[in-house]
Order: sequence, then structure tokens, then C-alpha cells
Amino acid sequence: MEDCVKSCINPAYISVICADGAKADDGAAVEYGMTINATSRAIVFRTDFRTEPKKELGVNAMFKAKGTIFIYYPCYFTEISEVSKYYEKLAIKIHRAIRKLVLIEKKEGG
Repeated sequence: MEDCVKSCINPAYISVICADGAKADDGAAVEYGMTINATSRAIVFRTDFRTEPKKELGVNAMFKAKGTIFIYYPCYFTEISEVSKYYEKLAIKIHRAIRKLVLIEKKEGG
């Protein structure tokens, strides 16, 4: 727990939070709140396919605070052979979001 708290408030880290499921995971919500409060940046991703983005009800509005990049990448594959390709694409999206946050911070002089 102590290591988690240190990581959430470390300005050198960027928290990447999974917001899948019908409601936000309590631990993820706490980590996200601590991260936004301490560093003003986080990445939240959602792979849950049950709701389309315009009608999204599963993500608490709290997960879209200023400084957050939200990635909605629903998981629709049905074949085991598609798993690796899907997660490779998700990893690329997260990597791009990290780079974007770092560039924004550099432009703002952080």
C-alpha cells in the first residue's frame, strides 16, 4: 500500500488506470484521485464493449478530470488468435497518450 501511494504522487510517474466494469474499482478510483491531485495527469482506458462512448454510463465523470487522457478501445475480438494483436494496439494507444502528456508538460515548462 505504501509503495502504491508513493507511486501515485511521484511526479516522474504517469498513472495508467483501467476503468472496465459496471462501476469504477475503488482502488483505481483512489489511485486516480491521488495522482490527479499530485501530478495533474493520468491515462484512463476502457476496453468494455457494453456501452458505446456517446452513451457511456460505466465511467464515473471523475475519471475525466483535466489532465486526463481517456482511451476508449472496446474489445470485440472473438478468436484467441486476435488477443495479442488487440493488446499490442492498446499498448500503442497508451504509449502515444504517455508521449502526449509528456509533450504537454514540456510545453508548459513542467
